[in-house]
Amino acid sequence: MIEKSTAAVHNQIDFIRFLYLNPEKHPTGLDMLVNPIAVYDRDGNIVNANKDFRKISDIAEDDIRGKGANLFEYLNNTENEGLTEAAKTALYNGTKYFEEIKLPLLVKTARAAKEMALYTKAAFFPITHNRDGSVKYGAMLLAKEGSG
Repeated sequence: MIEKSTAAVHNQIDFIRFLYLNPEKHPTGLDMLVNPIAVYDRDGNIVNANKDFRKISDIAEDDIRGKGANLFEYLNNTENEGLTEAAKTALYNGTKYFEEIKLPLLVKTARAAKEMALYTKAAFFPITHNRDGSVKYGAMLLAKEGSG
C-alpha cells in the first residue's frame, strides 16, 4: 500500500470540511460530492454519509447516523493493512492517504463488490473539533484511480 498526499486531495478535504461546517450555505452538503464519503464519531459509528457512499457500501440509510453502522467493522483490513488504524488516527488529528487499496469496505452483495472494486484510493482525516480542540468526527473519502 502506498501512502500519498496530493494538492488536489488537500483541496477536496478542505472543501469537505467547509461543506460539513456550513450546512446553511450548501443544503445538499456531502451529497454534492462526486466521491463516496462517510463521517464517523470517536467510536466508529457512521453519523453521516453521502449518497455515493450509501450506494457502494450497501449500508442502509437507517443504519447511518449512529444507529448501527460502524466504520471500523466495515473496513477491509484483510486486503488492506492499516485502514482501521488510519481511521482511528484521524480522530487524533492525523491524516492518512492510501493508494492501491482493494475493496476498502466489506460489502454483502456482488453489485456492491463490483462498485467497491473501482475505488482504489482512500483518505482518512479529522473533520470537526470539540471546543477543547479534540477531534469530534473523522471522515473517510474514497476515490477511483485517476482522480485526485
